[in-house]
Amino acid sequence: FGAHSRAEREVAKIVPLLQDAFRKREICETVLEKWLGEHDFFELAYITDAAGRQFIDNIGNQDGNIVHDKKGFGQDWSLRQWYLDALQYDGIRSTDIYRSTATGDFCFTVTAVLHDSCGKIIGVTAADVNFRRLLQK
Repeated sequence: FGAHSRAEREVAKIVPLLQDAFRKREICETVLEKWLGEHDFFELAYITDAAGRQFIDNIGNQDGNIVHDKKGFGQDWSLRQWYLDALQYDGIRSTDIYRSTATGDFCFTVTAVLHDSCGKIIGVTAADVNFRRLLQK
């Protein structure tokens, strides 16, 4: 869908910043806070290491307020389909549309694989898109 492509383009813009700041938790969280503040159709963003373990808080956008949810920190997403698909595709990828447990709205997740300067996979970033809000923009 065109909506998927639009969200994927916005995620692609932040990938270089996250790769440069990778594993610097505070910097990654600050980058995502600013980015979510500028893109209110994204509900949530997070980053894993190459093994699928999340190393930042869930950074959320709730009605224009940027919030941290510490429950995401340390979660192992290595067996989740969005994570496995991201690694297999090794680029920007969108999931199918699903119903958000946080808002009840329809959403999809955009993932992007992060690489170091040598091209080695170092992690995956993911951002959940509120489909209704995206279409209203």
